[in-house]
This record gives sequence, structure tokens and C-alpha cells, in this order.
Amino acid sequence: MVPTRELALQTSQVCKELGKHLKIQVMVTTGGTSLKDDIVRLYQPVHLLVGTPGRILDLTKKGVCILKDCSMLIMDEVIYFKLCLNAIVLLVC
Repeated sequence: MVPTRELALQTSQVCKELGKHLKIQVMVTTGGTSLKDDIVRLYQPVHLLVGTPGRILDLTKKGVCILKDCSMLIMDEVIYFKLCLNAIVLLVC
């Protein structure tokens, strides 16, 4: 989870490049992009999801992104997430 769309795109590009060699499916999701496309993509295998808190929270609330199956959560610039963290943790638990 990253705080901005630009950082999500940069991070996902690195992850996708590494993922090619490890056969890891990477998805990026941010606000300002098609929510419908993200929902459709999540019906396919995704091993690593890079996104902004708002979009991940939206997908989780819609029941499309099931975080209880997530084994690890990495937050970049964690201070930014202080307000979003409680809502996301409540949905995971």
C-alpha cells in the first residue's frame, strides 16, 4: 500500500519486472482509474496487489478484494496511513 497514484505506478512497475522471473501476478489499483476494470482483474489470480488505501478500501468494502487471505501487508510512508489504517484492519480481521 502506497500513498499516491504515482508511487503505486512506480512500485508496481518494479514488482512486475521482478515478478516476470518469479511467475508472480502483480496488479496496481488506484483512484482515478476504472473501478470496473479493477474488479474484473481481481477475478483472476493476483499474488501481489499494489495500491492506494482508498481504492483498496473500496474494493474490500465491495467484497471483491478479500484481505483475510492476505498473508502480508506492506505500507510505504506509514505515517500517511494513520487515518486509513483502522478501517482497513477492521475489514481484514
